[in-house]
Amino acid sequence: MNLSQKVAFNTTVLLGSRVVVAASGLAGVALSTRYLGPADFGQLTVAIVFVSVFGFFTDAGLYTVAARELAKHPEDERRLLANVFSMGLILTAATVVVALGVMAVLYGGSGDDLVRTGVVILTVQMLASPFGGAASAYLIAHQRAGPIAFAAAFAGLVFIGGLFAVIELDFGFAGLAACFAASGLISLLLPLAVGGVRLGWARDPAVWRQMLRWALPQAGVLVLGVIYFRLDTFLLSFLSSDAEVGLYGVAYRVLEVLIVVPVYLMTTLFPEVARQRPHAARLNEIVQGAFSSVVLAGVPLVIVFAAFAEEIVAVAGGPRYADASPVLRVLVVAVAILFVNTVFFQSLVALNRQRNLFMLLLGVLVGNVALNLLLIPPLGAMGAALALVVTEAAALGLVLRTFVGVGTVPTLRRPARLICAALGTAAVVLALREVIPLVRPDEMSSASFTAAIGPLATLAGASVLTVGLWAGSLVLLDAVPPELRAALGALRQRSSPQPVAVPPPVGG
Repeated sequence: MNLSQKVAFNTTVLLGSRVVVAASGLAGVALSTRYLGPADFGQLTVAIVFVSVFGFFTDAGLYTVAARELAKHPEDERRLLANVFSMGLILTAATVVVALGVMAVLYGGSGDDLVRTGVVILTVQMLASPFGGAASAYLIAHQRAGPIAFAAAFAGLVFIGGLFAVIELDFGFAGLAACFAASGLISLLLPLAVGGVRLGWARDPAVWRQMLRWALPQAGVLVLGVIYFRLDTFLLSFLSSDAEVGLYGVAYRVLEVLIVVPVYLMTTLFPEVARQRPHAARLNEIVQGAFSSVVLAGVPLVIVFAAFAEEIVAVAGGPRYADASPVLRVLVVAVAILFVNTVFFQSLVALNRQRNLFMLLLGVLVGNVALNLLLIPPLGAMGAALALVVTEAAALGLVLRTFVGVGTVPTLRRPARLICAALGTAAVVLALREVIPLVRPDEMSSASFTAAIGPLATLAGASVLTVGLWAGSLVLLDAVPPELRAALGALRQRSSPQPVAVPPPVGG
């Protein structure tokens, strides 16, 4: 397969698995919120975010660097993979100990018993990080998305089955936390089993030193990025109420399933970018194609979440979480900006510019903390959402300035036509929402999951309609960027002597 075909296949497979994960995640939020209530769900959200932050310390940039080096030096694959796996085992053991210690300090009070329970249970999945990390590095270097996609989809199905069992048997908060932990374990371990990845122990001091030199700046990038994107939840737990954390958690958990969409696209492109030199024409073509793809994918996302926030919250949380709708509308803007940021962040990492990213994110983190401290006390969850939008926008401006040092900043192709297509799609969707009689979430009185079927049907139909209108507008106005037309043409070729360097659109 040429590059366009690989991108199309891998992105389609990963997005297909993400549909399963998204469905399971949405159902999981809907069931959890109704089963626990806002306050307890807020504590579960804190536990999940806490463990997810420390989960990135088990990576510490090691597996991202490993994927890059495996792609560049396939002849040294076995030695590199064994050393990376061994380093990961030690790193994970140390991280688990530190995480439990920090938990005891931050959440040692009598009112945080559920947070502690959730953290202890969820920490179990971190033990599988070396296996999943090494396997993902190998599969990414080989541009094989199948095992990763299968593991994610299977984990999602197990998660939903476990949730129904926990609620039916009334296993409570601990049972729900165990479902999340089991899903994480499956998604980490299954790629190793089905991907044919062989791991072993190795301790080559020269390899360890070199990998650490490369990984430490990348670790800083990962940790700062995760902290600043999740810090709002922690600050809400200290500066506001558990109910506000619950409102924010509903909106955040719904959008969280979409954050990895641009990551999936860049996963296939990562090895290709890593092989390029700065300012190479091929590098610029790849980044331009990825940029155009995420822009086209982000537009219908924003339209659906802005127009149907009430329905989304009604499905995810029920009437008790109705106040989360405005928060969701603000957060989707942050996610749309994140789509674009991901293209440049992943490209800079592939080009070994993680030191530059570290300094960039350090400044963004400081600004994010200041904004959260300023906005959360008076505005609660809405303040945290606004702080995230501002810092994502600031991060975009800074990362574009950084990218100039290695490549040409991509441009928005045919901007006037794209804007017209977006405005036209939004206008039609908003008009239909007002004209067509719908089951209004504010008319619901029941918090049961069955009561959410009406808004769920509305949401499903609206999503299909929006994507169809967006695609039709692009074609009607001839607004599809030329590089994406070229990529779509390359998909029809069985082979190509000059592989097309730009990916097809991932959505829209």
